[in-house]
Amino acid sequence: MEYIDIVSIGVNIKTIAEEQRNTRTKRSGCPKKNDILSITSVFLEHGNHSRDPLTNKFAISHRTLTEPMLEDIKFWTTNGDISMRTQQQLLFAKYENVFFLPQDLTNAIQKFKKERQIENEAATLINHLLECKAEDIRWIVKWRVDSATNSLVSLFWMTPEQYDLYVKYRDVIQYDNTYSTNQFKMALGLFVIVDNNNRSHLVRQTLMNDETLESFEWVFTTLLEAVNFPPSVIITDNDLASDTAIANIMPGTYHIHCIYHIGQNLLKNLKARLGSQYNEFSNAWYQMRNAPSQAEFDCLWDSLLEQYPDSVSYLNRALGSQKQR
Repeated sequence: MEYIDIVSIGVNIKTIAEEQRNTRTKRSGCPKKNDILSITSVFLEHGNHSRDPLTNKFAISHRTLTEPMLEDIKFWTTNGDISMRTQQQLLFAKYENVFFLPQDLTNAIQKFKKERQIENEAATLINHLLECKAEDIRWIVKWRVDSATNSLVSLFWMTPEQYDLYVKYRDVIQYDNTYSTNQFKMALGLFVIVDNNNRSHLVRQTLMNDETLESFEWVFTTLLEAVNFPPSVIITDNDLASDTAIANIMPGTYHIHCIYHIGQNLLKNLKARLGSQYNEFSNAWYQMRNAPSQAEFDCLWDSLLEQYPDSVSYLNRALGSQKQR
């Protein structure tokens, strides 16, 4: 038996009685003192009776659309455009012992409609890029589709102007992914160069449904197929899958990590751990980063680990084997 004591909730009973409407619920036998209602306990368990079975039936935990039902709903929605009422009748006839509410069915239908809309928009994007290529054959467009679901897996495109910029300024390329910032909920990869006027230019863009080694290898393989020569230097964030893909596909490219991303990861992983020491650690970190020689860098790295032992496990795990990048 479980009780919750609640003492002296100031509610004026006369006011309640004066304003109470003619409803089925009435105050009866409540303890009172000086017209103040005092709730002394709340009993949360049922006594000699169980809950109404109908209550259990309508509970969310007892309402479900099974996998076969969802497959039927998806098929009817994407291929037949069948109305909700008709689908409800079909489900009731086919699955007699499964209970669900019309709202459950409506939610499922809207989910599959949204997925179909995204797939249609992906196809529209690819068709638009192919139309651009038909007008100018120098456009480069490549994509992958999942054979089982017929959904877009990866896409990359490069305009003629971007191709020319890449050829001219391919010495140093910066590559970075932004995740789930588009309607396809895919990773958007951007390749950027800096020209002789110190201006940045986008020279290639990719969409990926994940950030696995296989996807990154596809990205860099299609780059080489498109332009025939890799960049001299590529700058990325500290991602193991992309690091491995670059080493496998472009072994002759010098690969370094972006110091900005490293700094952001230090802040995220070490600020709470180091506490008041973090600002001093940060200053020592950037002094090490700006070391004029490899020997001085290595000396300052060892000093950093010795002076801030709470940072050792993260630094060795995340950066220890890749210091030179």
